[in-house]
Amino acid sequence: NFVGNAVQLYRPTKDFRVLEALADGVVGHSPEAVYGFLSQVQSVVGEVHEEATCDALGARLAALLPGATRDVDRRGLRLFLAAVHARAAAVPKADPAQGRKALEALKVAFDGAFVAGERLLLARHLVALQPSVPGLAEEQMRQLLALLAASDGGRTERLGLERAVAEVLWARGRKDDAVDRLAAALAAVRSATDGSLPPEAQDEYGVLHGWWEHLGRFRVAETRLREDLAIETRSMRREQLRMRLFRLYGVALARGGALSLGAHTPLFRAAATELERYLVD
Repeated sequence: NFVGNAVQLYRPTKDFRVLEALADGVVGHSPEAVYGFLSQVQSVVGEVHEEATCDALGARLAALLPGATRDVDRRGLRLFLAAVHARAAAVPKADPAQGRKALEALKVAFDGAFVAGERLLLARHLVALQPSVPGLAEEQMRQLLALLAASDGGRTERLGLERAVAEVLWARGRKDDAVDRLAAALAAVRSATDGSLPPEAQDEYGVLHGWWEHLGRFRVAETRLREDLAIETRSMRREQLRMRLFRLYGVALARGGALSLGAHTPLFRAAATELERYLVD
């Protein structure tokens, strides 16, 4: 593992030349590989505590940009550069220009054409950002919304982009807005089918139910599960929904929540009876 080897060399030596070599790993790969590489180096950049090291790595990234011939390569280099400048800005007594450079790099990273599937890869990268300098949070959301507005990759891509926006809203404490947005996105997918969700929407479905449970909206989650069970015909999916419903019983009991079966002891008894019947059948 190229990144892993670089980290093992850098940690004991703190030699900036080791990290400079990471810059050369961005160019010339598939979009999936480029963004996968960026996700790995993010943690490495977080271990840097010297502004001079960030400057050296940034200089190498900047030197590679003129020779990059593909938009995805230039985007990868600029996203890496944005992360490096953002990290430099977090160093005590750092040059105030570092934050501005991070924002500029993130903005220009959005330039250029996107290949098929890349919008979702970029969105996932943006979600993983931890905006630490002025303007980055606004630019993060601006790009996510722009990706969503320009989406032409079908319902799967659009749902993934909606989830990305919702996850950023959730991370910023706008939990109600996040839940409403993801719920609406899943409803749009349902409206385009027979009412049941396709397999590719199950991750988002799980995220939404996790958020409902976190917020204590147990009855909302239960209603959705029972409605989905009523129309679901696929046996494996029915099993998944049933297991999620049983999990909801446990969460509601642990947190003193109420469901259609009741709360506390009545809920426990009703849930136990339903589970026993399921196991027997």
